[in-house]
Amino acid sequence: MSLEVRWDNDDKTVLVWEFGETWDWSEYYRVADQATALLDTVDYKVDFLIDMHLARKLPPQTMPHIQRMAFDKGHVNRGRIVVVGGNMLMSTVVNTLNKLYSRKNPSIFTAATITEARTRLAEMRAS
Repeated sequence: MSLEVRWDNDDKTVLVWEFGETWDWSEYYRVADQATALLDTVDYKVDFLIDMHLARKLPPQTMPHIQRMAFDKGHVNRGRIVVVGGNMLMSTVVNTLNKLYSRKNPSIFTAATITEARTRLAEMRAS
């Protein structure tokens, strides 16, 4: 499996999305459905840690899917999103989504490592 989602901790406050070297949009939407099912089991905000450090590139036909994500309100329990790894295109996507989705209070961030992402999420939760 080149894309999967799982709880990052026993408190169920962070969902980790692990992207493999290659993945496609059908896998993404399958895993998104799994994430929705996990979010349905709690009644509070859950942050996403998107681990793309192994992903070499985005799949073909990315722009229509990015547009869909930009206008999707998301699950009521979805919290902040931290993207780890990826390339320059992924950074551009994150910046674009922030401009379209959350102008005043960005909810999508980037981090260089998993550790940095976990630290940043913990700091934001504490504040």
